[in-house]
Amino acid sequence: MNARTALVTGANRGLGLAACQRLLEAGFQVFLGSRDQARGEEAADLLRRNVDGALVSAVALDVTDEASVSSTAEHLEGLIPHLDALVNNAGISGPRVWPSEQPTDAMKQTFEVNFFGPHRVTRSLLPLLRAAPAARIVNVSTSSGSLGNVADPQWPYLANASRTLGYSASKAALNMETIQLAYELRDTKMKVNAICPGYTATAFNAFKGTRDPLVSAQIIVTYATLEDDGPTGGFFDEQGAIRW
Repeated sequence: MNARTALVTGANRGLGLAACQRLLEAGFQVFLGSRDQARGEEAADLLRRNVDGALVSAVALDVTDEASVSSTAEHLEGLIPHLDALVNNAGISGPRVWPSEQPTDAMKQTFEVNFFGPHRVTRSLLPLLRAAPAARIVNVSTSSGSLGNVADPQWPYLANASRTLGYSASKAALNMETIQLAYELRDTKMKVNAICPGYTATAFNAFKGTRDPLVSAQIIVTYATLEDDGPTGGFFDEQGAIRW
């Protein structure tokens, strides 16, 4: 296979599924990560119907389970010589209540998926990413993970973000990992960036979002296919850099 290769986590529906479609359309061979293998296979079948010649395979991947992540890494190492793009998309929102009402256990679970999950996956797949000519890591974050936004009383989404402590804090932590990993890899051709796809209509927000997933997914492809002179260690939406 001469196609570039990509793994997308949390990809059996919503933004992750849309990201897989956009990457397939861009010529990638895509591995679709899903906690449930059967749902992943259904999603892969849908993509084959939507994209002519789609090279897509479902892989059972639970980002909260070390054994599952290790198994996926071993599986991919037996199939491909390198991984060109990793999209850390899997995430949960957690309770939407005031910070003083946030249950600690729920916040721990949110961090387990949104922060420790991407860390676990990236760490396990780093050998395959290092083997690529110029790999790209795309961490799906959110504008509410910006301390600058949430500290700004004029930010239009402040009221909503102030009721998502676990989610926002976990994404702020993911942003920090983005910065530090990019620094670690600064002498390689790899690039690591965090992106905000915007308020996208998916099950994640009970389809209240205003953006089509296929539109929002385009920024994932943009940062998964950066040229060698592109940025690394940044936080972006489709308008450009987001304040930290």
